[in-house]
Amino acid sequence: MTLLSEALTSAEPLNSVIFIHDYVQLTFQEVVLSIYGRFSVLGPGDQAVSTGDAGFCDAVVSLIEDRVVAVEESADQLELLFRSGRRISIRATDAEGPESFSLSQPRGPTIVG
Repeated sequence: MTLLSEALTSAEPLNSVIFIHDYVQLTFQEVVLSIYGRFSVLGPGDQAVSTGDAGFCDAVVSLIEDRVVAVEESADQLELLFRSGRRISIRATDAEGPESFSLSQPRGPTIVG
């Protein structure tokens, strides 16, 4: 298990979503995941909405009170699987800058990917 996976799967359920000018912050009490650039929320049956699509903000906000149960990482993609079966998919190629995400936590290192 990676530090990122451990931090997110042991965190509290998602309790807030903040849409900032060019990125989104997902807050799991003390653990904060900032996503820079486009990403997708996939629901049952792999129906997806991506940044900029109609219903995207609603899909992200609907994850509040849901918990991350698994994290899948590869060289170019990060997926967060929530207890409800929904997923967030972050692709490195969709980043607006040198990193696609950062995770800050009070009792551990900041993780950048």
